Formats: sequence, structure tokens, C-alpha cells
Amino acid sequence: RGVSGGGGGGGMHMPLKGLRTVHAETEREVVTPKPAEGPVFATNFVSTSKYTMVTFVPLNLMLQFQRTANLYFLCIAVLASISLISPLGGSTFWIPLITVLGATAVKDGAEDYRRHQSDLEENNRLTEVLDHASGEFKVVPWWEVKVGDLVRVTTGEDGCTAMLPCDLVLMASSNVDGTAFLETANLDGETNLKLRESLELLQKELTRLEMVEGNEQAVPQMETIRKLQCKIHCHPPDMMLYEFNARAEVMGEELPLNGMSSGGQFLQRSTKLKNTKWVMGVAVYTGKETKIQMNMNDPPNKVSDIEKSLNSFIFLLFGMLGVICTAGAIGAGLFAGSETARGSWYLKPENATVAFDTAAPAVTGVITWLTYLILLSLLIPISLYVSIEMVKTVIMLVISADREMYVEDEDLQSKARSSGLCEELGQVSYIFSDKTGTLT
Repeated sequence: RGVSGGGGGGGMHMPLKGLRTVHAETEREVVTPKPAEGPVFATNFVSTSKYTMVTFVPLNLMLQFQRTANLYFLCIAVLASISLISPLGGSTFWIPLITVLGATAVKDGAEDYRRHQSDLEENNRLTEVLDHASGEFKVVPWWEVKVGDLVRVTTGEDGCTAMLPCDLVLMASSNVDGTAFLETANLDGETNLKLRESLELLQKELTRLEMVEGNEQAVPQMETIRKLQCKIHCHPPDMMLYEFNARAEVMGEELPLNGMSSGGQFLQRSTKLKNTKWVMGVAVYTGKETKIQMNMNDPPNKVSDIEKSLNSFIFLLFGMLGVICTAGAIGAGLFAGSETARGSWYLKPENATVAFDTAAPAVTGVITWLTYLILLSLLIPISLYVSIEMVKTVIMLVISADREMYVEDEDLQSKARSSGLCEELGQVSYIFSDKTGTLT
């Protein structure tokens, strides 16, 4: 009930694959005040980071070994550790490999740490939630907001952000006619304000009119708000940004609720309150179940065109190396099976080993192939990847320190959240943009 096809909105990514709600739902029932015992919904804590303390080492190593060169040098290091076929010590290859993997891991860890810091900042933003025990609104961090809470978002100087902490159903606003205006730039890139309208019955019952700074405004009617009992029936979480159809049982009435691009009673998380002193609403979706989070993918492992080209070149070099090793192995095998080898007293052919056995020239050829592979492995330069990683890091720091990309009004600097695609910027010839400034 209340689910419709289609859906407006744009500018978002594909839905998060494999996302599940905390419990299976066919219809969500949100009750205010929250009952002591009831269904368990997702918390309002969100995370955009790629790693945790537990998964960092295995996941980072798995991603790093997707690079052909790293996998190649791992194989060489393992072969070099076998004294039977290696003329060199294994440490000759293990030390550079571990250094490269460690340096890249430190860089990736620093980038993900910044994501954790950004998540921490967002989850600890402040908003107001009605405390039914005291009957007053109290300031809480975003992550404490739960489904069923009565939330008040203000644009005043009380330290609370004007952004919406979760998906809300609008109950009342500071405007006399119950309207509210949202900036949805975080959803669709558009800066023009979107209208929302509370239901006339709720606006009338939950507010009273007062003169504030010479203007007539609606202020919360706390006596009525404390006694408010509401039950909202809506569809389970989905990725349709502007689709919301529900009904509310409140004050003995059953009222229809809807959401759309402009109009309706649905307020999306991360939109910003504008030209409105305050709004009050019931939390219906929180955390990973909010519309904006349902439209977000896990942080991808970004691979640039240059890195893809490098992998192709590595395969080409490996082919050349294979040809050289094969030529040497064939020569060694032919020599081991020849009369010349058997008659060369200084080679001591009577003391046969796996590496040189005149009675088994084929085995000698295979062992020689592996030996040549170890000796000539530096044909593929591991230092090339180190140089590229260093250049990427420097470019990322330059972008973050660019004064030309600093927004003074909002004290906002440019942020390179990942160094994975820095070199792609130098290959941009044209930028296509619509009137809202959204890059395509």
C-alpha cells in the first residue's frame, strides 16, 4: 500500500546492491511516541568509508594485488625464496615489494581516515528531538535520532545545523501557512528552493500565531505537541527520491501524505532548510534506509586509464620476458643434452643436480627458465608504480591547497577524497553542464 512506480529525481547513483533493512517489511508503521517494544529499524549512523580496523589489511592487499605488477612481483619473490632455482636471495625482492605495498597502504589508509573523519562530523551534527519524559525538545547528535522521533530542525544560532538529519514527514513549520522551503543541492544539484506544505489540520493544532520581530509567525504549541499521538503507515525504504505515499492516523483523523519534487509533506535527509525558521516532523527513515543513502554505492576502487594502460604494458613486457627466458631455457636444455656438456670435466657432469643434469635436459631447461625469470625480472620496473603513486599524492595535495577553488562565504576548500583519478584531470578537453552546474 502506498507504493507507486516511476519516480522523479535525478543526479544520483545506482542503488546500493545487497542492501537489506533490519527486518523484512511489506509496510512500515511508524508510531509517535515510540513504543517501549516494537520493530527495530536501522540506526541513523552512516558510514562512507571503505575499510574498518579489521578489514583494512586483507581488503587493501586484495585490491593492491589486482594490479598486475604487484601480483607479478609477488610470484617472483616467492620463486626467489627457493634456493634450488634462485641465484639471488628472496630478500632482494621481498623488501621492495613490501615497501611498495606498505607505502600504498599508508596512502589508502590516510584517504579512508579522512572519510571516517567526514562521517564522524556528519554523524555528530546536532538537531532537536522531543524528549517525552521532560516534554521539551533536547539537542542530540544525528546518530541518536530514531524512527518515530519528533524532530525539530531550526535555522537559528542554537548550534544546530539547518540540514535535515533523516527523512521526515512534515508536521508543522514556522510559516503561517505551514509551508517550508528546502535546498536540494545535495540530492540533485539544483539550487532553486523546493516547496513543502504541512497538512492544514496539523499546522493549526500544533502551532499558534505570534508577532516575532514585527512579523506574524507560527510558534510551537508545546501543550499540544507533548500530547501528540501519531501513527504513520508508509512503504518500506526504497531509492525513489521524490516518491512517498502514506497515510497518517492523528487526532482522530486519517490523513493522506505524499512526497514529490516540489510540494507534499516529505523532507529528505541532507536537504537544507531555507527561508523558514523551523520545521517539525516525524522521522520515518533513518541512516542507510534514507533516500539519499539508498542511492549511494560503496566507495569504488577507482582505476584510471593510465593505470589500465600500465597493466597492458606489463603484459607486453611479461611476454617479452617469457620469450627471452624460453630462448635461454631451450639453449640450456640443448646444451645439457649435448656431448659437449658430458665431456666438459670442469662442469662435473657426473655430479648431477636438478639444475644441471645431462641425463635429464628437459628438467634442466625448466629450471633454467625459472632462473632466467628471476634474473631478468627487473625488466618490469616496480619503481614505476611507486613514482606514479607519489605523483598522484602530490597532485591531490595541490588540489586541496588551491586558493582558486576556495569558497570564502562557506569557508569551504576543495577536497580530493581519493587520489585514484587525479591524472584523469589532465585529459579533460570539454565539460558538459546543465544550467544547475551539474557535471555530466
